[in-house]
Amino acid sequence: MNCGNSAAIQDLDTITVCAWAYRNNLSSQVPIIAKGDTAAEIYFWMNNSSEVNCEITRATINCAAYSNTNCAPTGSWLFFAASLNFNGANGDQHLYSGNLTTLAAEVGAYAAQQVGGGARTGSTHDLGIGNSPQGNQAWMTANHLVDVVGLFNTNLALSAIQDFQQHPRVLANCVGLWFPGRDGISTAFDRSSVGNNGTIYNATLDASVPLPIYKKTRHHQNLARAA
Repeated sequence: MNCGNSAAIQDLDTITVCAWAYRNNLSSQVPIIAKGDTAAEIYFWMNNSSEVNCEITRATINCAAYSNTNCAPTGSWLFFAASLNFNGANGDQHLYSGNLTTLAAEVGAYAAQQVGGGARTGSTHDLGIGNSPQGNQAWMTANHLVDVVGLFNTNLALSAIQDFQQHPRVLANCVGLWFPGRDGISTAFDRSSVGNNGTIYNATLDASVPLPIYKKTRHHQNLARAA
């Protein structure tokens, strides 16, 4: 799904990304958002070792948080959030996880928390949800699902992240809020004031999403075919 590249989502120094996702297997990486294609400016993903990671690319060392724990298993709906501060310190980079019955909490261990160094590597990439913006990166595709993605230009407190987990909506400093599938198979409207509506490429919908807030009313999008 391609959500464009308005000025409001360029050169973000502080970000929080929140999303619900479901992975079916560990055969590939599972992108939640990718701002860019092969060299993503912002990348939030589950890797094939049951870990979740997020980074803002920099010329020398990326600003990033990489989990070192089994927080992204297969076979269940999971809630993830990442909070990065490009101008902060190593310890300012955080990852959170929760599920249908447990509120989000900070991951149990990190492989790395790093502010990194060097100039930003780019700012004009389109924002993709579920794959690269054009859905053309084969290494990003697999049979996985996503529902509800929120992007904020600030570091949300854990209480706000938990609030969004239970009641996803436009909070202060929201620069993107998408409900893939609710608006049909071709477009996911951005509920924030920014208006980065998403164009969906080659997607399928599933009507069995068990998220309490959307039960019987909304759908998730198959990440295997999202762009």
